[in-house]
Amino acid sequence: MSAACDTPSKRKARFEVGDWYSLPPELRLMILEIISRDKYPGWGSLACVCKEWKYALERINFQKITLLGKDCVRTLRHIATPERRPMIRHICLEVELPRYTYFCCLSERTWSPMNSGIVTDAIRSLFRFLSRWEPAGSLVLEINAYSPSDREHWFKTIHQSSSDVDHPRDSAPAPAPPQMGDYYHDPQHGWEDGIQKKKPPRRAMIQLFRPLTFKLDEELPRVRAVTSLVIRRQLRRFILPSGLGWLTSHLVGLEHISYEPWIPFEHTHEVMGLCLQSLAHELRANVLETLNSLMIYLDSQWHYAPLTALSRRPNSLPVALATSHICAAVASKRRDLQHVAVSHIIHAEHIFRHCQSTWTWPRLQSLALTSSLLHSRTIRQVAEPLKITAGVQPKSNAEQQARIDELLCDAAAIALRMPQLHTFVIWNGGIGYASAFIYRAQDSRASITWRGTWQHVLCGDVVEAWQHVAAKLPDAERHQAPIEVIHEPLPSNYIPENIGEAIFRLQLPVNVVEPASLWQMRREHFRRVGS
Repeated sequence: MSAACDTPSKRKARFEVGDWYSLPPELRLMILEIISRDKYPGWGSLACVCKEWKYALERINFQKITLLGKDCVRTLRHIATPERRPMIRHICLEVELPRYTYFCCLSERTWSPMNSGIVTDAIRSLFRFLSRWEPAGSLVLEINAYSPSDREHWFKTIHQSSSDVDHPRDSAPAPAPPQMGDYYHDPQHGWEDGIQKKKPPRRAMIQLFRPLTFKLDEELPRVRAVTSLVIRRQLRRFILPSGLGWLTSHLVGLEHISYEPWIPFEHTHEVMGLCLQSLAHELRANVLETLNSLMIYLDSQWHYAPLTALSRRPNSLPVALATSHICAAVASKRRDLQHVAVSHIIHAEHIFRHCQSTWTWPRLQSLALTSSLLHSRTIRQVAEPLKITAGVQPKSNAEQQARIDELLCDAAAIALRMPQLHTFVIWNGGIGYASAFIYRAQDSRASITWRGTWQHVLCGDVVEAWQHVAAKLPDAERHQAPIEVIHEPLPSNYIPENIGEAIFRLQLPVNVVEPASLWQMRREHFRRVGS
């Protein structure tokens, strides 16, 4: 080991084949990256071996730093020395909320404004420190808040931090089986022999999903260095849209937003409608012109409480009115975006309805939307896939198939006003079903693909419509050949048991949810049901 840190002249004089410095610099860096990625005990101390190791390992070690709420500034001041500042690419602010007892899950008084105040104070302290940073490349700010008690009572399998994600882009067909420490036996909280047998009570749900209300009247410094804001689904305490706008309006260099809110538990349609209208307002008013990428994924508590107030009245007027506002905001205000993925909070057919004929999106390159028409309730059960004979659709589904074709033709008409578009995805998925329509234009080919647990033949009108889209591309001379039509049925014996598995199996060409969140979704399900 000592030879590794000799002076260059001594190394040149006496290293032999097999010595560390006999390896090419690129290979040495790859070895150090593997060491840092595997995170063996004590790997960080290897940075003390020599300057080469110090630089290589610190560059990886400090790429993402996690800060605890009340000590965030003190920790960051210690870590972010002038030489390390350019290494930092991801700051995760994790605010630990006070613990609560089992009786709080049963009490009517399950929330204290102290939680919102704790989160607000931590954010304000961090923004004050970051306001002194000059822009230096990409910098992600991730905000999270949780109580350690969340996992001690009813919700034992939830992931509370992205720091516990092993490999967010893993390609395993199914999550690894639970370890011994993952088996829980706590009948008082509905867990028996590692399986959740009882649903959490209403008050426990409210405890976990209660919205956070920031102190919006308090001054927040403007930050120029942060380029991405990430709020993952692991933050189950819903950040109201007004709070999101409060944050984004002070991140003046923001280029990307990833926002994965949960439906507020047991909120009425009137309240949810107000939330959606507020989100539409924030998208219009407080999202800066520097933004070029937007990803919104709305999660829900269906596996805990399938009969919430919202699910009982899906066509409420307040939500419908709010949806029109947010559709208009996404479709009109942010026409300079390059990448957009919006899932479940609004659907493709609603957005298309609010697009005016004069609107264009000159910079948009990729677009991913969900559609209610691709929901299993509108199609025969996936356990009995549609049988296609000579292109003839079963009469029972003919009307629905026609509506899907109409949607895809409308999508092509909209895509004609997106001259830079190379990827367009319309998808949906859940328990028992997964389906996606995918348009891709890359290299010298353009293609449309239907992928799913049930079959849908792309009709001639759909093919012709997307052929026109390919012909309008800047390099249209490369796309004069007929567009490739691909049908990729998922295995007939595969039925997704949760939406995370549905997304994973669809292998969409763009992210519709953060990779770390998808990793968590899949594992939470398998740990909860004991598979």
